[in-house]
Amino acid sequence: MSQIVWQVALPSSQTSRYESYYLVDGRIYALSTDGTVTAVLADTGQVTWMRKLVTEGDRVFPPTTYHSPKGDAIAFTRLHDVIFLDPK
Repeated sequence: MSQIVWQVALPSSQTSRYESYYLVDGRIYALSTDGTVTAVLADTGQVTWMRKLVTEGDRVFPPTTYHSPKGDAIAFTRLHDVIFLDPK
């Protein structure tokens, strides 16, 4: 039987809910219906940051990583642009 390794309650508002989760480079990115992204360390369940990327009704698409000699970033595509964030 599988055992729970960790569990975390993600912060949210009364009007939003988390609708998709993506595991990228050791972090889980939870996207909520109000356009907020919450980053969680996959090893520990520690919430490392939250950021509202769009206004309600707009859309955020699944993240992808960008690796460069200057550093890494996590990229989120929105309807009309792309936003790059420090994954840490």
